[in-house]
Amino acid sequence: MKKISLITLAVAAISASSAFAAPGDMYIGLTGGYQMTPGKTSLGAYTYTADKPSTTVAPKFDHLKGTPKGAFVSPSFGYMISDEFRSALSFKYNFNQKNSYNKTLLVEFDQLAVDNDFAFDLKYSKSWNVLANFYYDFLNTSPVTPFIGVGFGYGSRSIAVSKATLAGTASTPEQLKLFSATKKGFVASGTLGVAYKVNPNVSLELAYVVESLPKVSTKLPAIGQGIIPQAKAKNIAHNVGAGVRFAF
Repeated sequence: MKKISLITLAVAAISASSAFAAPGDMYIGLTGGYQMTPGKTSLGAYTYTADKPSTTVAPKFDHLKGTPKGAFVSPSFGYMISDEFRSALSFKYNFNQKNSYNKTLLVEFDQLAVDNDFAFDLKYSKSWNVLANFYYDFLNTSPVTPFIGVGFGYGSRSIAVSKATLAGTASTPEQLKLFSATKKGFVASGTLGVAYKVNPNVSLELAYVVESLPKVSTKLPAIGQGIIPQAKAKNIAHNVGAGVRFAF
């Protein structure tokens, strides 16, 4: 009798797990959310001479402080490896993150005898990536399933910076010109999320993702006494997203 009870319990446990995942099944997903890239864009000053550029680096200045923010969308195509493990190929596009950086006067450049009647402004920061993701689902008897995941792949990031004069003064076309740069390379991500199973084929998801972005920098026109500014953007982004998954 005891053996029959144990067998029944085991079968029930396996059935409960199988109800949340079917090895060999494929699924598609769509996620949307909000990305933040906290930190700052540093401005390094490179000195030069008229006859030969120099690699000498003047003191760095942390200008354009703030947190670029913007929406993203990410479709995916996945495969159930086992009851707990699944994989997915995802494409993620981060829309133009509107500038939330404060224009900061370059007063520190006074020590370099540089004219400081202008400020730098980060106009946009946008990116995309293609990732191979691997997830582990913590299956249980409830419709709520926590999961973790890692992703590896290839991505691109672009930034654009402009030089603007102080408020109340006219800006020349050169000062309003955008100086942009794009960098592509290896990217990775880590995911912590939870899924709610609506029915055997549909699940809703809520996830937090930390991902790397390609490091990118752009040189701006020389200013003052032989100084070439170079804007560098942070390369770690935080994402909060919600989505839906359809198994078939």
